[in-house]
Amino acid sequence: MVLLTQNSGIILGPIAKVLGFILNWLFEFCSNYGLSNIGITIVLFTIVIKLLLLPLTIKQQRFSKFSNIMNPELQALQAKYKGKTDNASMMKMQEEQRAIYAKYGTSQVGGCVQMIIQMPILFALYRVLQNIPAYVTPVKNLFINFIDGANGLLAQNNFATIMAENFNPKGDYTSINGVIDVLNTFSASNWEKLVELFPQCAELITTNREALVEIYNLFTIDLSVTPTLKSISVLIPILTAFTQWLSMKTLNSKQTNVDPDNPMAQSMKSMNTIMPIMILAIGFSVPAGLGFYWIVNAVITTIQQVVINRYLDKIDIEDLKNRNKAIYEEKKAREAEKNANRPESSFQKYVKEAQKNNPKARQITEKLEAVRDENLKKAEEIRKASYEAQESKSNPKKGLAARANMVSEFNEKNKK
Repeated sequence: MVLLTQNSGIILGPIAKVLGFILNWLFEFCSNYGLSNIGITIVLFTIVIKLLLLPLTIKQQRFSKFSNIMNPELQALQAKYKGKTDNASMMKMQEEQRAIYAKYGTSQVGGCVQMIIQMPILFALYRVLQNIPAYVTPVKNLFINFIDGANGLLAQNNFATIMAENFNPKGDYTSINGVIDVLNTFSASNWEKLVELFPQCAELITTNREALVEIYNLFTIDLSVTPTLKSISVLIPILTAFTQWLSMKTLNSKQTNVDPDNPMAQSMKSMNTIMPIMILAIGFSVPAGLGFYWIVNAVITTIQQVVINRYLDKIDIEDLKNRNKAIYEEKKAREAEKNANRPESSFQKYVKEAQKNNPKARQITEKLEAVRDENLKKAEEIRKASYEAQESKSNPKKGLAARANMVSEFNEKNKK
């Protein structure tokens, strides 16, 4: 049984409490304006959560768009090294792959990082929306009104036994939270049966139940109960599946350079069909309120995707590539210089000492030092070229003169 008390997990617990606080605040805010309604609160809650996650959403969608642009280059790279399994080729391929990702300002794990960060937030969010009475105080108080007190359900003779025999036999009927756990999953017929079993509490139960129905009411749909095929609530799972399909279709509309031989791409294509069907089935096993959240979330996500795609379409890809390439080359140069100037370890000192009396070892050391000096020289040239490229962009005349000097120097070297 899913407990409707607050989540106390090490990771999800604190996140759920923060999200629950936001949900409770929004409900009370709406109540101040005469809008004590869970449906309205869920809409506002979804907007707030989407705004909080917007930076991660933009990064994730940026990665998705650039992955589509990078795919031809990555496929060409894979074809270039196809069949080459030696260590040198693999290392070179990885280096070229990193350069491609760096050129677009992304990384191989760019999309995964945002997803990993969002996952605990989404899990905690679902827990909060499934357990609204645990986090929204006014809703919980309506349950307490007829559970606790001298005339409440807990004070009735054989209450636990009667409840176990007629409803959930594994429920906890000794505490307020335990009873709310059971009552919050009740259908309309179960509420009627509860009134029949405890007629002495009938008025108290009916009054608070009507208040709960009003709070959870959305166009005559009770968001606190599970949708059924024979009621209007069936629209919730249907709309959930449709909006999810629409959102995924919008997200993948820009995916044109998909490798047909890539099993991951084929798997994602299958998920676009299977996922809405799965959500349709799940929609009939969870409260309608959670399904309504999925609908609102999918609609806002679709709007976000359209707006972000239009923003990303305006980016000058060539300019972006040139800037990122310069940054990447400069970073490589710094790393090369750092490695070259790194203080010798005690082991390196020991090796040098041992080489003093070995002419062959000395020759190898001299060659290695020559290679290091050459690498430092190249690193300096890369940094200089990067700086001149930036100068050329900000001052075209100065950049032209610099390139002319470089050509002149090259010709002078060749004459010698």
